[in-house]
Amino acid sequence: MKQFAGLGWPEREHLLHAIRDSGVLWLQLTGGEPMIDKLFPETYRLAYELGMMVEILTNGSRLAAPRSLTLLTRLRPNRITLSLYGATAESYDGLTRRRGAYRMFVRGLDAAYEAGLPLDLALIITRHNAHEADLMRAFADRYGCRTTSTPTCRRPSTAAQKPSPLRPRTTWPTASPSKAATPATPSSTSIHTEWLPSARSAATMRSPS
Repeated sequence: MKQFAGLGWPEREHLLHAIRDSGVLWLQLTGGEPMIDKLFPETYRLAYELGMMVEILTNGSRLAAPRSLTLLTRLRPNRITLSLYGATAESYDGLTRRRGAYRMFVRGLDAAYEAGLPLDLALIITRHNAHEADLMRAFADRYGCRTTSTPTCRRPSTAAQKPSPLRPRTTWPTASPSKAATPATPSSTSIHTEWLPSARSAATMRSPS
């Protein structure tokens, strides 16, 4: 089993204070999967208490856990971005090479949606699932999620080849959010350009996994 080899709590606490003192306002927690980090709750809580706007990049598999959901509803993040690897279990599980991954993703997404947490979906489009691109966008519309899509030419967690990304696209839902709505291919999408914080005001913490 792969062992966690990240910073211990004293080093992590020192780092969070250091980046706050340097003027960082926006902090992105990513991985691997940041929420499997045993110190994720403490890290998130301290970053929040230090006044930083925290974004979490996750596959959603841990969002339905009561401990995680309680933490994030009490101390609401600026944004949670979930990676979507396909519109069907067959495509999603095939790309991630993990049986049941789609089911865990949907369970986490549903829990976060019901809790009213701020959600985005990152559409991971590859040769493997490109035929489902429109269905993936329709899936996001059902939850009222803003989306970013970055076409790439590799499977996740494969280090042998570097991805060949095209220009990312950010869109807003085309209709009023409704989970119960029948998925439909959007006839048009509006483009939303979001200015990212400057290098001096933003930081990313990556959990090894």
